[in-house]
Amino acid sequence: MGDRLAVGHAALNRVTLVRIQVSQQMKNLKKINNALIEEYFQKYQNDKRYFVTDEALDTLYKAFPGNSDLKSVLLKVSALNALYNVHVYAVFKMAEHILSLKIDSLVNNGDLGVVKKIAEVDFVNRKFYSFSTKYCHWHNMEQYPIYDSFVDKILWEYQRQDRFSDFLRADLTDFSKFKKILKDFREHYSLQEKNLRKIDKFLWIYGKEMFP
Repeated sequence: MGDRLAVGHAALNRVTLVRIQVSQQMKNLKKINNALIEEYFQKYQNDKRYFVTDEALDTLYKAFPGNSDLKSVLLKVSALNALYNVHVYAVFKMAEHILSLKIDSLVNNGDLGVVKKIAEVDFVNRKFYSFSTKYCHWHNMEQYPIYDSFVDKILWEYQRQDRFSDFLRADLTDFSKFKKILKDFREHYSLQEKNLRKIDKFLWIYGKEMFP
């Protein structure tokens, strides 16, 4: 009898410990509303490190909107790699890869499948998903929100807290699902007046604050 009680107490203690650990891991997140999104977008606009960098990329991508000339693609890949630190070490091979895909009509029309096409390369055994979302974003901002680790972490934290959508964490690295998750986020928190770019900037900056 005593052994059974000891085992029971041990099991209960393990369950309690797990619950405490889960509770400790949960972040105390800010309440989402339109004012908060606007506050963080103003933070972004007032921070030269972020805003001027993005203005420079916007200027470059507008000056060279096409992807049928290797020099133009190489310039855009190199600038994005340097300014966003996306760890594309084979820049020339990435430019050749993008050139081969003939993506102009795809990105102009907001084709979500183009993200996967750019991300999957044959010159190294890894996927450049975050880079691909950024490269597409600068060609068509509203259709291609940016994914990165901070956006991933803060979205998942809000999902744990509020269950604003129905998804697995791995779905964040499937672009069509990622975009739907952002739309679900916007709808759940009644942010319809905010475009995805503003929401994306909020998630990125707040994510950096919460997961330094």
